[in-house]
Amino acid sequence: MTLKTLHGAFEFQVQKYQLEGVSLSYLELTQPETRPNLGRGLQEFCAYYSNRLSYREVSELVERQCGTRVFSSQGIWQLVQQQALQLSDGIERSIVAQPSKPMLEVATKVELYDEPSAEVILYDDAIGVKAQKPQRPRRDAAATEEPEHPKTVVTDVVVLQTAPEQFEYLSAPMAADGSVRLPIETVVLSRMQQVYGQSETPLPLVVISDGATVIRNRWNRTFSSAVVVILDWYHLCEKVRQLMSMIAQSKTEKTTHLKLLLSDLWHGRTQAALDYLQQVVPRNREKWQELITYLKKHQHEIVDYEQRRQVGKSIGSGRVEKAVDQVIGSRQKRKGKSWRPQGSHALGLLKVLELNGKWQKYWFPQSAIV
Repeated sequence: MTLKTLHGAFEFQVQKYQLEGVSLSYLELTQPETRPNLGRGLQEFCAYYSNRLSYREVSELVERQCGTRVFSSQGIWQLVQQQALQLSDGIERSIVAQPSKPMLEVATKVELYDEPSAEVILYDDAIGVKAQKPQRPRRDAAATEEPEHPKTVVTDVVVLQTAPEQFEYLSAPMAADGSVRLPIETVVLSRMQQVYGQSETPLPLVVISDGATVIRNRWNRTFSSAVVVILDWYHLCEKVRQLMSMIAQSKTEKTTHLKLLLSDLWHGRTQAALDYLQQVVPRNREKWQELITYLKKHQHEIVDYEQRRQVGKSIGSGRVEKAVDQVIGSRQKRKGKSWRPQGSHALGLLKVLELNGKWQKYWFPQSAIV
């Protein structure tokens, strides 16, 4: 006989017996000393808490719930890998099966300050966590060997607007070794084709980012045109403040410079800010030149933030900053933790599934409420 519970499907031996002179029959269930066929509910429980606790803590939590040691921390790690690979297979299949369509055309100019004018916002960011060393250094290694530079495991996270006030998290599928199976831009483009492929006019796409060159180049290359990019206001302010700390002659002078520069930049007057900088006598000329170069490089990405804010349009990448922390940072950026690519990316894919509200449907498709 098999009894199915939240904790798994358990096989029991059935023994029948009847007491002498009594008409009732009795059953006795004797559980054999075999490992249970772990149920979907328990697997989901482990996967859910793996993005909140360490694998060891999840193993101990399951043991307290079940009254016996069901999963080791290594077993839970393997479960997470298996589910992430299944998710990745599904992402790849959906992209491959997608009907061939003409290249999605995006607008090279978008009305940034008109409240009724529609925009499709795309937030793009990446986050890195400390990578595990491929092997521990031998104690007898030569003292002359140079130590390896710290390396990181990087995950790209995109937040795409799919409807007014509705956003979807996207991350690249992984291979068994943790490498990226498909570029993030392929995943995003496929999703955009699904949502916006019927549009008869160029898509009013606006990319909001921290100004990284790789992000700008990625989307220009993907759409074979110069997409509209807005430099996040917070990153712009931080860059100006950081460099001005080394440019200004004193704290008082720094305060004066920042007040004037940030006022001009807030209203999109980049040229006025550059003209003002030409009049500044720098304490560190190299940093002064760096700030001028930075503003010139991003001049076409610095907009009138005040005007956009007044019409209720986005001026910052806070949504994706929060997203990378939810997907990777809060679980993986902990003191003393290091990660292999397959471990980091697997947890990230499961978290993206959860954040998109598809967790229940994935684990329990028969009972999920659509």
